[in-house]
Amino acid sequence: MTDEKIRKFEISAFSLKIIAIIAMTFNHIAHAFMDVLPIYLLAPLYVAGGLTFPIMAYLMIEGYHKTSNIKKYMLRLLVFALIAVFPFFLVFRVSVLNVLFTFLLGLICLFLHDRMKKKALFWLCFAGIVAVTLFCDWPLLGVPMIIMFGLIKKPRLRIVLTTAIVSLAMIALVVLSGAGWGRQLFLDIGFNIAILATIPLLFAYGGKRGYSPRSLRYLFYIYYPAHLLVIGGIAWLIQR
Repeated sequence: MTDEKIRKFEISAFSLKIIAIIAMTFNHIAHAFMDVLPIYLLAPLYVAGGLTFPIMAYLMIEGYHKTSNIKKYMLRLLVFALIAVFPFFLVFRVSVLNVLFTFLLGLICLFLHDRMKKKALFWLCFAGIVAVTLFCDWPLLGVPMIIMFGLIKKPRLRIVLTTAIVSLAMIALVVLSGAGWGRQLFLDIGFNIAILATIPLLFAYGGKRGYSPRSLRYLFYIYYPAHLLVIGGIAWLIQR
């Protein structure tokens, strides 16, 4: 029997997006109020963010294969990535580009892979794009996660292998960063372990769009800069 026939519980793409948005919001609240939240509140809020990127990356692959205009898809990501530049800085206070740029670079990689005949040249471009993500949120491993989701054919293997490799690699990078043992290391390791929690969620995804009125078509794109602006503005007012 196929996975689709034996699946007893299904989650729609819309439900996955809501889970990802909530987890992202929790994580950004943790970042904005890192110095004032007690650890028993900070830790679960921070760690929840590990769910967001894998879910959105997986759904982006779905969107890539279903979209009728990939250039519009890329342009939409670019426009909202630019809109979110200041709100992202307001929350994180770092000189890196927000995660929508990482998604855009991942989408470009998928586009190049499917259209470049010389795969050696593609992998050279891929290496260059991954290097560019050093200046983005989710550096180094964000684009490889998108590519693995896009290229591994077997559904369950794609989910397990991709999330496991990225989770372990990110934990290794955190430990090897030389930051030393402390609260931040504890939070970062928890965040990266939480990536594995997306496995049952993605297993339950049945490929259905779910609730999708046109009014919510740009929900995630609009919500991303908007919630950063609100969280960052509140944090700024409190810390004045």
